Amino acid sequence: MELIVAKHAGFCFGVRRIVNILMRFIERKKKVAVYGDLIHNQPYIDELKRQGVKFIYDISDIKKHFSEYIILTQAHGITQAEEDILKSSNVIFINGVCPRVQESEKIAIRCVKQNKDVFIIGDKEHKEVKSILSRLEGRGHVISSSNYLKELRAYNAGCIIFQTTQKTGIYFDILRHFSNFEVYNTICEATQERQEDILKLSKLVNAIVIIGGYTSANTKRLKELSEEKGLYTQHIERVSELDKKFFTFNKVGLHAGASTPESDIKAVIEIFKNKGFNIKELI
Repeated sequence: MELIVAKHAGFCFGVRRIVNILMRFIERKKKVAVYGDLIHNQPYIDELKRQGVKFIYDISDIKKHFSEYIILTQAHGITQAEEDILKSSNVIFINGVCPRVQESEKIAIRCVKQNKDVFIIGDKEHKEVKSILSRLEGRGHVISSSNYLKELRAYNAGCIIFQTTQKTGIYFDILRHFSNFEVYNTICEATQERQEDILKLSKLVNAIVIIGGYTSANTKRLKELSEEKGLYTQHIERVSELDKKFFTFNKVGLHAGASTPESDIKAVIEIFKNKGFNIKELI
């Protein structure tokens, strides 16, 4: 029996960056608080809270209770209004937003300055999408990733960008159908690599377990891709949720979202190892 582990499982560049920043402050015993959830992984957030890290969910609390803290912003984005409040709050704040998200924002802002509407393919309630949309002076439109062909046909031209965690197939599909738009591939390289791993695994295994936060958009995409390939798939947030049915398969794939710590991946590997599985890494 084999467990094949995805090559690109776990923390992406943007998540690792913000976690490392936070860890450095903790090691130096600095008073640091995070505005919003640092990353989309609730067990990891819970662990940080147990370590004494403060989390702020109401921005008005910063002036009231956290004026002496260094404020670190969440990785997936903050709105322009939130950024303005932070800048005017007379506190030290570190922009923890992923550089890939910041690059998407720059592209969108540039399009607006060129008098073009911007169409964001993504989830309208996602922090990243809200962050970009807030900077576009009313020229931004959110297009559902589940109905993009129909929704985009209502418009004639403009710039199209993508939430960084979207399926890569959507980008190529839009290129084929909408030559009258400027299309920018803002899907993160880490997202693409993780999705490619799922496609490779699907040719080698009978089932795939994916570990990652239930609110993690990139982890949800991995689950969708695996299910589309007809594989028995389970998305778990905690190791204890692992379905025992996986131990009945000859070949199982293991993948993890971009906000999943290495310790969780190792814990799942150890369970399979104790069940007699040989562990291999996807080539």
